[in-house]
Amino acid sequence: MGKHGGSMTAAAISKRIKAKGLGRLRWYCQMCEKQCRDENGFKNHTQSNGHQRQLSLFSENPHEYIGRFSESFQTEFLLVLRRRYGTSMVSANTVYQEYIKDRDHLHMNATRWTTLSDFVKEMGRSGLCRVEDREDGWWMSFVDRSAAEKDRKARDIDRMRVAEEERAENMLKKQLEMAKHLRERRVDMESPSPQKEVHVDRHVSVEMAMHEKRRKTPAVGEGNALAAATIVRHKNTSGQLTKRKPSRFGKAPKLSALEEIMRADQKEIQRTKGGATPHPGGTQNDAIRSSPVEAKRAGKADYEKPWIVEGILVKMINTAVGNGTFTGKKGRIIEVIDNYGAQVKMIDSKVLLEVDQDDLQTVIPKPGGEVLLLRDPHRGKKAVVKSINIESFSVTAILAETGEEIRNIEYEAMSRIA
Repeated sequence: MGKHGGSMTAAAISKRIKAKGLGRLRWYCQMCEKQCRDENGFKNHTQSNGHQRQLSLFSENPHEYIGRFSESFQTEFLLVLRRRYGTSMVSANTVYQEYIKDRDHLHMNATRWTTLSDFVKEMGRSGLCRVEDREDGWWMSFVDRSAAEKDRKARDIDRMRVAEEERAENMLKKQLEMAKHLRERRVDMESPSPQKEVHVDRHVSVEMAMHEKRRKTPAVGEGNALAAATIVRHKNTSGQLTKRKPSRFGKAPKLSALEEIMRADQKEIQRTKGGATPHPGGTQNDAIRSSPVEAKRAGKADYEKPWIVEGILVKMINTAVGNGTFTGKKGRIIEVIDNYGAQVKMIDSKVLLEVDQDDLQTVIPKPGGEVLLLRDPHRGKKAVVKSINIESFSVTAILAETGEEIRNIEYEAMSRIA
């Protein structure tokens, strides 16, 4: 039998068992990715030609290697945090112990962070994690931006669906009112009445005469609802009939039955009141567009726009952040992320959080305090609070640049400058 008894000897088995576990950090070479088991083995490795070549490469560009090692460590550490603990708050040391269980993990000594606390602080400043400094050390949780994006998209879909339902309901109500008014008007016109002449001025006269033979008017939605109810004649000063000039754009587009009804109704109202005839291009959409419901909905669109700005003071209203420890606390917006997210540094605890704008609320100072306007057309301008109307939840402020006084500014349209 030779000197070496093979892989099944007691010495070989003991050697493999020792190699499976984690070695001491002081005997690990990151450049060569080699773990030595004792002081003598590490000393022999540092004197080897392969190690010397790796050191020469490192000395040529040390920042590149440290940056690459730091990026790999951050990616692997956050991967363990996201997969193992999700978005729950956990001790940073617990995550680190879970990370180093991998025998081939990248050691922190090869990165730009000297301690785990420095690494956790940088993760909080970059917005990748929510961090808290507690009595038993640093705690952290992974920030899942995909969840906030999904919630925002779901809210947008619900808002669009509600707006579509309201639009359809208003359209139906308008059609029913127009149909009812049309039936009443047709009944009045079918009753015999003498020919009327309305003098608009001394040059133009408008005559209205009934047809001698009138067909039965069909109901709305049955047959042709565009049957003419009156004959309108325009006379010049000589008493002759004038013909309307054809449009230079060709034939006018064909209108729907409801649009024709509304046009005839508007002409009749304007003629009886002596006012001007409405523009022929007016349709049902013009009437509905001017309704107070549409105007209110158009005003609500400003609330869904991003309003957060760097440098303003805000209040936390989401009870889920930090298990409610930050609810009602004030903080300063350090950075705006993707228009709807922000990094907020809490004033009391100095903790840096990344939250959505729906989790925040504006802060209104006392009269004389300086604020920043958050809505158009004065977005980004500074102003001074003059008075606060508690009943209408509005503020009167004076622009710092021009001295212009702006009234009825909503609480959500301004915030105190930190």
